[in-house]
Amino acid sequence: MNVLQVARDWRRRLQQLEDQAVREAAARYRNAIRASMVELDTITTRIAAAEGPVSVTDLFTQYRLGTVRQDLEARLAGWASGEGPRIQHVVDQAVSLAPSVALEMIRSQIPPHLPPAVAASLVRHRPDETAQIIASLSKGSPLTELIVAAAREQSDVAIRALINGVILNQDPRKTADQLGRVIDGGVTRARTIVRTEMLRNTREAQRQQWLSGNAVSGWTWWSTLDKTACVVCWAMHGSQHKLEEPFGSHPNCRCSAIPILKPIDGVKPLDVIEPGPDRFAALPPGDQRRVLGPTRHDKYMAGDLQLPDVVQYRDDPRWGPTRTQKPLQP
Repeated sequence: MNVLQVARDWRRRLQQLEDQAVREAAARYRNAIRASMVELDTITTRIAAAEGPVSVTDLFTQYRLGTVRQDLEARLAGWASGEGPRIQHVVDQAVSLAPSVALEMIRSQIPPHLPPAVAASLVRHRPDETAQIIASLSKGSPLTELIVAAAREQSDVAIRALINGVILNQDPRKTADQLGRVIDGGVTRARTIVRTEMLRNTREAQRQQWLSGNAVSGWTWWSTLDKTACVVCWAMHGSQHKLEEPFGSHPNCRCSAIPILKPIDGVKPLDVIEPGPDRFAALPPGDQRRVLGPTRHDKYMAGDLQLPDVVQYRDDPRWGPTRTQKPLQP
């Protein structure tokens, strides 16, 4: 198995952990808000049956929206306070596996003719250091805080949808549809948080593992470059980085760091991965336009925009290095 196959297999394992965590979190989320959503649906039904117009004041007096909001907020807060530690446990589980995968990425690049003693020295496992890595990443994780903030936001979205429906004299059926999307929105936010934190922490655990040894000189940014890959991932694919540099990306990023081995005792460094911008240039124009969007693609085709120009780097005081899509300039 070569190093890219190891990376693909690792991504599949993380996807399985993510799917399981989100499935269970989503089920508990729906159970937590079911009673409140019934109350909100009842309000929309009463508004539809009302003989005259309903004001925002009526929502809070006759329809008890304030009480329903407090109940929804309490239910979501209870869900979030319990879900944060559960999801953190799943992330910690993934982090505990990451150092061994980091070593397997090294092992997969070692030529078979290398003396066993030399090969073993390159992939020496240090359980005490792995434990320190896990403890450090778990302690600094904002995961529970993110889950609580997301729950609070979903409560605000539901109440705002109902209020806006009244202000705009909107068809109550449309308001009901918007309330239904609150459930989907909460699950989507949970998935984003789980995926982002799991990958951010496992990447850093792998980098710490490589830093603790003497076999790796740096890492290469590697993306699957499938239909879901964003322009940032296309631009960064194949770029090489010093080992001291953390992997800084954006929420939902599924990319991996591939270790670059030092040329020690016959170890052949990883072949250079074809840069993302070069592969992007070979795509059909329609695929390029889907990734870039019409305005950026027009500039790209005119030669006024290169793919790396789209990447905005920021060293966030809380999240560390991040790379996002740079806003369009007038």
